[in-house]
Amino acid sequence: MTPSLDNAVAIIGMACRLPFADSPEQFWQALAEGQEAIESYSDEQLRERGVQAERLADPHFVRAGVALPGRQLFDAGFFGFSPRDASLMDPQQRLLLETAWHAFERAGLAPERNGRETGVFVGADASSYFVNNLLPNAQAMAGTDPVQLLYANSGNATQIAYKLNLRGPALDIATACSTSLVAIHQACRSLLLHECDMALAGGASVQAAEQQGYLHRPDSILSPDGHCRPFDQQARGTVAGQGVALVLLKRYEDALRDNDPIEAIIRGSAINNDGARKVGYTAPSIDGQAAVLRRALAMAGLQAAEVGYIECHGTGTALGDPIELTALDEVYGGQPRPSDAPCYLGSLKSNLGHLNYAAGAAGLIKAVLCLQQRQIPASLHFTQLTDKASLDGLQVNAQLRPWPAADRIARAAVSSFGIGGTNAHVLLQAAPPRPASQASVGPRLLTLSAKSAAAVARKQAQLADWLERHPAAALADICHTANRRSQQVQRLALVVSDSAELLARLREGTPARLAAPPPADLVLVLRDGPGLAEGVAALASHCRPVASALAASTKALGPDHGPAQRGFAALHALAGLWHAWGLRPHLVLCDGLGELAMACQAGRLTLDDAARLLAGQASAVSDAGGEQTAPWLSSLDGKPVNPARLLDADYWRQPRDSAQFDASLARLAKAPGHCLVDAAALPWPQPCAACLDSAQASLHQRLLDLAGQLWIRGVAVELDALHDGQGQRVVLPGYPFERSRHWIDAPRQAVAGQAPTHSAGDTALPEVLPRNELEREIAGFWSELLGIERIGVTEDFFDLGGHSLLATQLNARIHQRFGIELSLEDLFDHPTVEATVNLLLRSQDTVSDTSH
Repeated sequence: MTPSLDNAVAIIGMACRLPFADSPEQFWQALAEGQEAIESYSDEQLRERGVQAERLADPHFVRAGVALPGRQLFDAGFFGFSPRDASLMDPQQRLLLETAWHAFERAGLAPERNGRETGVFVGADASSYFVNNLLPNAQAMAGTDPVQLLYANSGNATQIAYKLNLRGPALDIATACSTSLVAIHQACRSLLLHECDMALAGGASVQAAEQQGYLHRPDSILSPDGHCRPFDQQARGTVAGQGVALVLLKRYEDALRDNDPIEAIIRGSAINNDGARKVGYTAPSIDGQAAVLRRALAMAGLQAAEVGYIECHGTGTALGDPIELTALDEVYGGQPRPSDAPCYLGSLKSNLGHLNYAAGAAGLIKAVLCLQQRQIPASLHFTQLTDKASLDGLQVNAQLRPWPAADRIARAAVSSFGIGGTNAHVLLQAAPPRPASQASVGPRLLTLSAKSAAAVARKQAQLADWLERHPAAALADICHTANRRSQQVQRLALVVSDSAELLARLREGTPARLAAPPPADLVLVLRDGPGLAEGVAALASHCRPVASALAASTKALGPDHGPAQRGFAALHALAGLWHAWGLRPHLVLCDGLGELAMACQAGRLTLDDAARLLAGQASAVSDAGGEQTAPWLSSLDGKPVNPARLLDADYWRQPRDSAQFDASLARLAKAPGHCLVDAAALPWPQPCAACLDSAQASLHQRLLDLAGQLWIRGVAVELDALHDGQGQRVVLPGYPFERSRHWIDAPRQAVAGQAPTHSAGDTALPEVLPRNELEREIAGFWSELLGIERIGVTEDFFDLGGHSLLATQLNARIHQRFGIELSLEDLFDHPTVEATVNLLLRSQDTVSDTSH
């Protein structure tokens, strides 16, 4: 009997930034190949990094370390930071933001549109960047607000919640080495208590300095030879690693309901503390570890024999390994298992070193990947079990092997034990198989967007490369996933019929277009036209909203359909389609049949009343009591409709003047800011049976193209509704961040005579440079505060990354220089150099007039 999953939590997304992997796919490839990220450095490399000769000569000096490429880089503009602010931020905070974004993307969700209360539970190592690069750097820190510096180097959870607009609990967790797995446990608790509906959890450990080797001391936790050998007879220590790992969680039943892509299931978890029953504060405890293992199994409702793999803490230390193995054997050993299927043990630290605050989350992602691939990668450098422990039914895995065939349901466990004694253990289960993607007929709309045109081009290339690696991927799944992602200002919309056509279109490199601001006035024109009825009938086989609305209106109209009845049914179905697509017009312009269809769509008239009106049999109509979806112009006189008139049967019997409709249409077409969507303007097929079959696909394609063009123009379109929600979310490439260097070098690393660098940044020349001394002086204040070398006089302070703290500092500089006090509201109302200068000139005139 399968244990209950009532209190289970689904992992619906995960992301990582590790020395040899920027994605879970790259992570698995490195694990399967047995890669080790610990590097050896030459004396020449170390001398270039400032290592002194006497240190190199020390016999205890180990020339090894784990580097994290690109930790100085960040896409500041994507998250709305100025270059100056970005350079003041702990790199852990920056990498957490980018990794969090990728976790949402992997789940097929846009943070700003997920509609869920999402919590954040993360922890980050102590900021070496703050201590070594910022605090001692008087030149770079001159004029920096201490409060701003504090915020930039703390509050990782709240920073993520703010920048991604997440409104659940946001907590920073700190339990040393067990931090990120404790964060995952706390996130699960918060979900099960319904404090939030989704939760982002994990941790980061990133060092500011270049890797410079380390000194090994006898009995220390650092390895004497630069390798970590968990559980091996030769294990003598670990190596400090670096990385970021996050998972996105949801209650299991909610994930099933929402058809989320489930990576794995968290069956249960537990945390505890060793207390004082151990030899010292930093020492581990057999009793404490064994207790947390038992509690987690109980919370999961599982027996120890049901677990096939354990991702261990496994630091490779002479003290810690025997204690962990003894606790594992006490709880998981001696179980009734097949002789050829022991419970395998492994440790990621053999590949990456000790990731400290990120270790538990990275280990959990590794375990999830094992469940997905049904393989267990090697724990590196293992040859012989330490003689300080024995195992019964447990075995350290030393080679890539398939998951034990005896395990019908694959289950794994993850341990993480923190210095100080906070222990965490999590039980995982493989996700249920997803139903096969349904074959879909007809064209599909795919949308891509990014912050810049260059980033859209990179997304095109990324997706094209992905398609070539996944030729069997369903087009419906690809479009469904892409269309759910965050919608940025540079946009591209493609309507394609199959994956081969999509690949060809992506390789063409069609340029993106800058989305216009949402039009103030979206106008829908609902009128009959040649071929409309037949075209809508043909479209119904492809589109559920059209089919359902057409069926409802046809049923109400009865079997005898003349031209008017067919036109009304088509317009009613089309109005239903616009509504399903999420189009919320400012105004609707209708002809006579269109207005009748609109009145029904708005819930003012029933379809039965419409049928009697069309048949000339209605002497009165009843109030359907619906809310008016959008104002529309009366087809009788071109004025805004009075809802009360719709209940007068005589209103509908009066003849409509086409000239009045044409005049209204011409007037709206000329009005600035209007975006007209005209049903009759589409090239509907002519009403002949021979052309309908061949016209269906092209007609559907034209409608999808219309939706794509509206979306590019900034109109809010429910992209998922275009295909009736068909398709499953798949793992597409993550956002191609446009990273540049945002880094303040530590004083000892700074080049003599040069100011510390902040960013390569965007060096494009602003449209209008300062034109006089006052504009240059104000622009200079901006440059100092924002870290941007050239400032255009029409650029917006807040669009460039300014915020209230910087605005306060700007006001202080203005007051000190000119003796004029401005308020924050003044800067919000005058956010450009040009506007600020004009405000100062007016203020000076006022002061001058008052003095006279």
